[in-house]
Amino acid sequence: MIHIAARSDAPARALLDMAWVADGPSGDETFALQSLRYLPNASEDTAETLINMEWIEDGVSDIEARFLHLLTLIAESDAAVAESVIALPWVADGILDSERGVISNLSRIADDGNADLAESVIALPWLADGITDSERRAVARLSRMDADAAARLIDMPFLETLEAADVAALDYLSGLTTIQLSDMLSRPMLKDGITDDEAQIISMLYQTFKYAPDRVDRLLDPDKTTVERRTVDLPLAGEVDLVIVRTYLGVKRSMDLLENAVRELENLMGEPFPTRYVGLLFENAFNPLVTGSHFGTFMALSPEYETGAFSRALPHAIAHETAHYYWIWNDYWIDEGMAELMASAIENRRVGTPINLIDVTDVRCEFIRNIKELEELATKPGEDAFRCNYAFGRGLFVSLLRTLGEDAFWEGARRLYAAARKPGTGAGIDEVYQAFPEAGILIKRWYEGR
Repeated sequence: MIHIAARSDAPARALLDMAWVADGPSGDETFALQSLRYLPNASEDTAETLINMEWIEDGVSDIEARFLHLLTLIAESDAAVAESVIALPWVADGILDSERGVISNLSRIADDGNADLAESVIALPWLADGITDSERRAVARLSRMDADAAARLIDMPFLETLEAADVAALDYLSGLTTIQLSDMLSRPMLKDGITDDEAQIISMLYQTFKYAPDRVDRLLDPDKTTVERRTVDLPLAGEVDLVIVRTYLGVKRSMDLLENAVRELENLMGEPFPTRYVGLLFENAFNPLVTGSHFGTFMALSPEYETGAFSRALPHAIAHETAHYYWIWNDYWIDEGMAELMASAIENRRVGTPINLIDVTDVRCEFIRNIKELEELATKPGEDAFRCNYAFGRGLFVSLLRTLGEDAFWEGARRLYAAARKPGTGAGIDEVYQAFPEAGILIKRWYEGR
């Protein structure tokens, strides 16, 4: 308090009038005061404006105390940037963790002496109305880039509004060296800046470069690559962008199948579709041993599903990979089993195919007796039993569906999904038992029996 008063009398008096200071600060409140004592050294106006905010008068939380500390660091580096932060509308309402995360990244930018870049980030239109996790992640990616490169990207059309594909594109771009980024931006497709459509292509480059670097040039060739886009309005999630990227002439039905899969998945799960962006790349952009994969932000399928030998399986393949937007980062047999079941259920609703009949993916595992053996085998180097996740996972969940009936099964599936979404967790056998408590004997037979 002496430090604050020595620099500016008004903020010190305002703090002394607050109940949490008069009662004796502790914990987070002490940390907040320790941060505030340095703020007037950089900007007296900043200190007065901040201290007059209601959320400080009410007492500060852990997140708010850390925000004040970060704001102090920004003010020490550049007072004008701190003033710009305080002027953001959402700062006056109290601080959420996602908002604190943005300030942490702005602090990193300002501390590096890049005040102009920090001001440019603060001026982004989508930063003014509160911070989503996607927006926090985007600012984090920009803060880790070379300042000149980040400043160049900020002025491009794809960051005027922020969509899921734009963030995924930043994930890839932020991992490039300065030379690699300059080389990419010099290509004819991108020389005028990255647009939203081009961001959707770039968002798919990381895995493509990993497994098939020769196809990157094709994807960045405007004469070869097409982007098909459709926006659908879902009952629970609202508007979701569907995007298909190809380097050849595709078939019209793929987009219709993709929309049907997204709608039916939300209907079956009774939960909002997990993302506002569904990206599908038709390209051999994955491990050569597979014909399709899901990479978290987008999915890829071999062109053979559209125009080749696998075309009969196109509906099932699209539905399976789309289901991984719900079922991902759990034990593999859960993710692949639920994706298989849901793909079959979607086809059942579309054309009446029985749920237990799955053509191309009807793999068998004669050398494994149960899921527990499958889990043990997966820990041994050199053993390739991944395909068994489809067979055993699908088998268990189809058996649960037949035994429990539609209503009870999908209620259990929603409980399993809720357990899988808890931060820092993923679903395994314990969560399956908890999600389907009335079917313990059946689950045990699949997990430990024959």
